[in-house]
Amino acid sequence: MGQGWKVYRTCTTPPENSACENIREDVAGFVVDLFAGIGGVFYLVGTILFHFATTIEDSRYTPAVVLFTCGGISFFISAVAMQKRYFFD
Repeated sequence: MGQGWKVYRTCTTPPENSACENIREDVAGFVVDLFAGIGGVFYLVGTILFHFATTIEDSRYTPAVVLFTCGGISFFISAVAMQKRYFFD
């Protein structure tokens, strides 16, 4: 929820600018917040599916693995954007 609020705030503050102008001011920060939030959602849903998947043959196992993988990739993208923001901007 916190990441969603940060993305919303980035798009709406200051209100005189359009969302695209606000994002353009700090693209790396926007990407950090967006992908951290997406990764968290993927992990949350994947955890729920893993909870109910009792064996590898369970139909919920593969979607849970895919969601966890997508969550990890999302957090990786967020981390790369954070490194770019701190060390190269």
